[in-house]
Amino acid sequence: MDLLYDHNNPTHFHLDRGDMEERSTRGTINFALVWLAIAVATIAVLLSVNPGLRIQLERMLYNAIALLRSVINPSQN
Repeated sequence: MDLLYDHNNPTHFHLDRGDMEERSTRGTINFALVWLAIAVATIAVLLSVNPGLRIQLERMLYNAIALLRSVINPSQN
């Protein structure tokens, strides 16, 4: 970080963070992508071990989508 200040009045200053915020955002996105990959891999393993979970997962997704549709566009209920 750079400290920028007014040479005539050093009590007026500003911290220049540069691209720290951009790096932080990229780090957050990378972190989320890693956890998403872990979640997808876990679901794939669970479905391969117990195919009966597929039906339960489909029901859960169907209910979640129906709920989202009712929240997004309540007039179509």
